[in-house]
Amino acid sequence: MLRPCMLVCPLARSIPDIKCDYFGIDAGAYALASHKIMMERSIGDFDSLGADKYQLIDKYSIKMIKLNPIKDKSDLEEGVDLAIQLGYDKLYIVGASGGRLDHQYANFQLLKNTAKAKMIFLDEKNRIELLTKGSYDIAKSVYKYFSIFAVDDSVVTLEGFKYPLKYQPLTTKDIYTLSNEIIGDMGKLTVHQGRIIVIQAND
Repeated sequence: MLRPCMLVCPLARSIPDIKCDYFGIDAGAYALASHKIMMERSIGDFDSLGADKYQLIDKYSIKMIKLNPIKDKSDLEEGVDLAIQLGYDKLYIVGASGGRLDHQYANFQLLKNTAKAKMIFLDEKNRIELLTKGSYDIAKSVYKYFSIFAVDDSVVTLEGFKYPLKYQPLTTKDIYTLSNEIIGDMGKLTVHQGRIIVIQAND
């Protein structure tokens, strides 16, 4: 079984300590190479990098894939597609938020539309994932706030939260489920119907 895959994007400020294989996404590949972390793949157009950085990325890549700058997919989407093709079914995406809003919106669409792998977006202030029907024990963590938003019309229950819910219908227009908090060591989320995006966040 393959380990999870971490795709490190250009806005990464640090590399989480998770046992995984690494993909460097464009300038994110330089962040990995500068930490002397070997990558299964580095992928991007690399058009903003100088020759020295490009050579360092090549040194720490098992395989380097240079994309045409004129393309229909983002570098991250290309990386996600490749990881799935190689058999990875759990993807951590690091350094994909905090920059351009159009890129962030595209990344949310990627999260909603990727069904063949579990995707988790991570940065210093956010942990973002999509959850489907099922029950989930959520441990209290470094992220204070817990928000959920419906991707499809959904029904959810929240137990052990400051603002509990019981078989609560959620539509894609609802935003009142912003900024909840786990009150003990553990909260429980049950998705009875639909799909939701969970955002754990800090100020």
